[in-house]
Amino acid sequence: MNSAGKSICTKEVCMKKGILGVLLSVFLVSSIFAGGAQESTQGEKVVTMFHNKVEIKDALDAYAALYSENTDGVTVTVEALGGGGDYGSGMKAKAQSDQIPDIFCY
Repeated sequence: MNSAGKSICTKEVCMKKGILGVLLSVFLVSSIFAGGAQESTQGEKVVTMFHNKVEIKDALDAYAALYSENTDGVTVTVEALGGGGDYGSGMKAKAQSDQIPDIFCY
């Protein structure tokens, strides 16, 4: 904007900036998802999930298995912290051992 409060951006320049912004956003989001999963020796992606909701563990395991079956090259593993466990300490231990999960929920 200039000092009079009017936009100095022409329609063509603004459109190019908008397209560039969308492309950068897509690139960043895709790089987050691509980089988050670990790759096994056969080129398969392994996505790990860590949570402390033991009451929904069976459902999460079932969804993870279903997703893994229907998605070529991706395996989802779910790890639940036992009932009454200290979630914060569990996450710190994972961070210190360089095993931070791709998905974690409290």
